[in-house]
Amino acid sequence: MAGLALECDIQPLLHGRLESADRFDLIPDSVREQLAAARHKCRMDNLLLLAEAEKAIDALAKAGVLPVVLKGMDIIHRYGMEFDLRRMDDMDFLVPATQVRETMTALASSGWKLPHRIYDSNWAPYHTGLESTGPIKVYLEIHWNIIQEGRYRLDPADLFARAGELAIGGRQVLGLDIHDLAVHTLLHHVSSHFHRKLKNWIDLRLLSLDTGFNWETVAGRAREWGGAPGAAMSMRHAGSLFPDWFPGDTVRLFGPETLRSLALKPLLSSHPLDMYRKTSSRFVEILLSAAMVSSPWRLPAALRLFRGEPDYLRDVLDVKHHDS
Repeated sequence: MAGLALECDIQPLLHGRLESADRFDLIPDSVREQLAAARHKCRMDNLLLLAEAEKAIDALAKAGVLPVVLKGMDIIHRYGMEFDLRRMDDMDFLVPATQVRETMTALASSGWKLPHRIYDSNWAPYHTGLESTGPIKVYLEIHWNIIQEGRYRLDPADLFARAGELAIGGRQVLGLDIHDLAVHTLLHHVSSHFHRKLKNWIDLRLLSLDTGFNWETVAGRAREWGGAPGAAMSMRHAGSLFPDWFPGDTVRLFGPETLRSLALKPLLSSHPLDMYRKTSSRFVEILLSAAMVSSPWRLPAALRLFRGEPDYLRDVLDVKHHDS
């Protein structure tokens, strides 16, 4: 059980739920100890990450940059979740493209180490990473879009226009509109090649219970972004894992995607947690990426190779550091 919980990235949450229900009698002592150790590690890791996040937010505030906080850091603060129940691998901030230079310069001045290249998730740059300089590395990703440019059609300015206030450690930041966050969660699952981690679905469940949340709005926005095929396949995966959370009538709002399903049928996995098999294969990654495009003319954008850094990053990437 502990191994499966690790694979699904829910060890801390599983420990917390068993603890709150006083049902550790359901598992062997050895498993309880492993879950407790994982939760303790999550607590320590997240404490460090949150402390570094607050310093980064302060540095950006001095530079006049108000970021949108993404993913786990948003969910934990939006819903008051105990911070040792959801593991965060890193922190993700979305900033306007016009302020990327100020963002990177401010973070470099406050001790963050700039990268030598841009991360090219799905071979098209829309974010770049930094790392702290302390003995334990903490990673921060700066996004100027949340999805692959060219593959989808999204003006990040719309995200900022719909974003709402969010507080982290008494500091004001922004959080995505709940429907934007839901679509991002679905499309992130596509870019992660339908992995086994369940925390994305737990996040989506929390969003779906939020006042004002509407599944039809999510499906419509996915279509607006040109991400309906990927969102539909992600919802199929979610519905197969959690039919009570994401019932069939909700899944069908995103479209049948019958032809894509038939085309990808040879890749279907028999494992109850997996949608497709061999997703670690580069060939399968390319095939899935191609299959999720909304229109044939977007296929080149989905498959193109890394294009190099945007003009507004080239100068800050050359900044020298004391530990270079």
